[in-house]
Amino acid sequence: MLAFVFYILIGVIVSIMLWITISIISILNIEEPEYTVVENDGKFEIRDYAPYIFAQVEVTGPREQAIGIGFGKLASYIFGDNKTLKRNPNYQHSRVNAEITSESIKMTAPFIDIKTGNGTHIVQFIMPRKYSIKNLPVPSNSDIKILENPMTRRAVLKYGGITNSNIIDSKTRKLEVILGNNKIPKTGDIYSAQYNPPMTFPLLKRNEIMVDIG
Repeated sequence: MLAFVFYILIGVIVSIMLWITISIISILNIEEPEYTVVENDGKFEIRDYAPYIFAQVEVTGPREQAIGIGFGKLASYIFGDNKTLKRNPNYQHSRVNAEITSESIKMTAPFIDIKTGNGTHIVQFIMPRKYSIKNLPVPSNSDIKILENPMTRRAVLKYGGITNSNIIDSKTRKLEVILGNNKIPKTGDIYSAQYNPPMTFPLLKRNEIMVDIG
């Protein structure tokens, strides 16, 4: 009996270690927007973000439902539900030297959810830096909009672990208190940013609440 319990315990430990290892590997080399930390007092950060391109969809409904729908549409887009022109070198001397095809887009981080004041959630995927508005594949789904975020200054509250609507609301209130105490005006809606795949080991998950500031 003791031997059985021992082997079960070893199996659990090995499974957890494997889970942690896979979680770490899954977040290595994932591209994020470029930014510079302007201030960090231990409670929050102020960052200057370089311009970036993002894909966006708006969904009405409760947060979890809206995020699920929005994430699904954006995931389909980056996995190939799009249109792009591909030059054909075999027809370089012909007038017809391009064909319409699709392209997989590399996943980046973070995945962003913005709760607006009218009950709508704006869900965003940030595009890899190699793309511009001109060469990014066009979404097949007309619900998806491609936009460019200009150089932006943001206040950021970081936290780890599992997140949900209650935690996001609590962290949002905390960031708003910090901004008020520091007399920092916000210039837009507050973002919830999640950096890890859903199956990441909970203690390794990285989350942020952020808002554009003046």
